[in-house]
Amino acid sequence: MCRGRSSPAAERGFIRRTPRAADRRSAEVVITEAGEQVINTPFPRLLEREVELPAGLGADRAQVVPALSCSGRRFTLTEMA
Repeated sequence: MCRGRSSPAAERGFIRRTPRAADRRSAEVVITEAGEQVINTPFPRLLEREVELPAGLGADRAQVVPALSCSGRRFTLTEMA
């Protein structure tokens, strides 16, 4: 991040940056209540999906999961759903 610029997370109110008094080159970054909601709302469901998706592969799971891992490509949850 460039100094003097605001981050998208700060602009949206998800984090609060406060310059440190002892060393103004650094800042304390705190997640706001709005930021916690953004993280906490979808995160439990994403973890559930992480378990559900491979389970849905059935007997082929042992071959499919390693093949996807070796492909070098990252898959999103929507691609695998």
